[in-house]
Amino acid sequence: MVGVSPTCSGITARRLLQLAASAEQRIDYPVARAIVDYSQQGGAEILPRENWSYQVGSGIATTIEVINLTVGIERFLCFLGIPVEIIPPNGAVYVAAGDKLLGYIEYNDPLKRPGLSFNRG
Repeated sequence: MVGVSPTCSGITARRLLQLAASAEQRIDYPVARAIVDYSQQGGAEILPRENWSYQVGSGIATTIEVINLTVGIERFLCFLGIPVEIIPPNGAVYVAAGDKLLGYIEYNDPLKRPGLSFNRG
């Protein structure tokens, strides 16, 4: 993880990470696992998740503490009509409550670095 960046007042980086980790719990995807691990290393409590719908590689829509939460990549949030105006240089997972962007979690993705190539030998 590179950083946790709230984009609206009233939410801390710790709370943003807790909500994202709670949404991503038990999702078998590398970025989801990394968010949960990072949150737990910081001592955050993972909250119960209800009524969830997961799109592999895109994101999850769920309810946590009566908050309708969406956690996912930019394309997923935009598809759901949630405006994303900040695109960090690294990979990012965005967190929204309803149609309001709460912030994003930025991560390094070695597979998306410019100039990286694979030898298929």
